[in-house]
Amino acid sequence: MLSTPDVIVVPRARVAGWDLPFPDAPALPSGLAAVAARYLADPRSDSVGQYAATRYWKLRHALLGPWSCFSFWAPGLTADAAARLADVARPAPQPELLRAVTAAHLAGVARQQADPTTAIRRALHAAAWGEPEPCGGEAGADGVAAIDCSTLADYLTEVVPRAELTVLDAAAGPVPLRPRTAQAERANDRRVRGGPCTLVDRPWSQFVVGVLVGFDPVEVDEVALAVIRELLGSGTDGLLGAELRAARGLVYAAGAAGGLEHGNAVLWACANTDRDHALDCARLLGEVVDRLPASSADQWQAAARRAKQRVVTALDQPFARLDEHRRASLGQLTLAEVHSSADARAEELASRPPVPTGGRARAIVGGLDDAIRAGAEAWN
Repeated sequence: MLSTPDVIVVPRARVAGWDLPFPDAPALPSGLAAVAARYLADPRSDSVGQYAATRYWKLRHALLGPWSCFSFWAPGLTADAAARLADVARPAPQPELLRAVTAAHLAGVARQQADPTTAIRRALHAAAWGEPEPCGGEAGADGVAAIDCSTLADYLTEVVPRAELTVLDAAAGPVPLRPRTAQAERANDRRVRGGPCTLVDRPWSQFVVGVLVGFDPVEVDEVALAVIRELLGSGTDGLLGAELRAARGLVYAAGAAGGLEHGNAVLWACANTDRDHALDCARLLGEVVDRLPASSADQWQAAARRAKQRVVTALDQPFARLDEHRRASLGQLTLAEVHSSADARAEELASRPPVPTGGRARAIVGGLDDAIRAGAEAWN
C-alpha cells in the first residue's frame, strides 16, 4: 500500500548574480577567465561550486561582455547567503585540480571547434570581415598552459573584491538595474564584403552552408533583426524551412540567426545538408534571403508573433529576471523590449522592406572534393 506523500513547502525562489569583472591586464594568459570560472564552479575546489552544491542552489556560468557571470537559483536563497560567495571565492588553488579543470576546458574547446554551427559561423565571419572571429574564452593549449596556481590566485585576488552581487525574486516583475554602460558605437563605414565563397575542409559526411548579409543598424535595429530572423528561420514556418526542407527536401535542418558585428546588423542563414545537395542549398539560401523584401504583411506579422513566443518561452525559466537585468545593465536590448515592439516593427518592415548593405559573405564547410570546389568557383 502506497503511503500518503509528504507535503513539500517550497519557499519563494530567488536568483543571485555574482559577476566578476575582467582584469585590466592584457598580458594575462588567454582563457584565464574561463579556466578560473571552471575552477570556482567545481564542487571539489572548496569554493563557489561547493558552497552552492551544499545548499542545493542551481548554478550557471557564462562569459558576458566584460564580465564572468555566475548565476544561482534556489527556493529560500537569501541576500546574506549570496553575499558570502566573496568569502569562499579565493581558495588556495590545488595543482591537481587545476590540471583537471584545464583539461576539461581544452576538451570543451575541442568540442566547440568541432561543432558544425560554430564552424559555419566562424567561416562566415572571416568571409564577411576578412579576419577571424574573436573566440573569447576558447583559448587553446598555448594560452591555458601558462595558467598555474600562482596566476590563478593572483587573478582571484584582483577580481573577487570587485565582484558585483545582485539578488532578485525569481518571479516576474520590475527589474532593478545598475546604471547602463555606454554602448559601443554601432554605425560606421565598414560593410560586409563580398568576394569568393569561403571553403572549409572538415572530415564530415554532412555539409553546412551559409550566407551572411549586413544591414544599416539605424534602419534595422535589434527588434527588427529578431523579426527578420523569425521570418527566415523558425522551423517549417520560416521561409528557409518551407523552401529548402518542406518543399524540396534538400536539408536536414535550416535556420537563421543575427546580431551586431562591426557596427552592422548582420543576419546569417545556414543549412545542414549532404554532399549531393550542398551547392544547390548554398545557391537557394541566397535566393531566399534576396526574396525578403517581397514578403507579405501577413508573413511579417506571423514572424513577429513567433518572435514574441520565443521571448515568452525564454522568460519562463529560473534565470530570466537576472538575464534581463544583465542585458539592460550592459546596454543591450532586453527581451521585454523585443516583445513590446515586435508587432510595430513588423508593420514597418512590411511597408519599408529591409535592404542589405555591402556584399554577401558565403561559406561551405564539409568534406571538400574537386566537384564541390569547382561548383563553388562557378557560384562566385
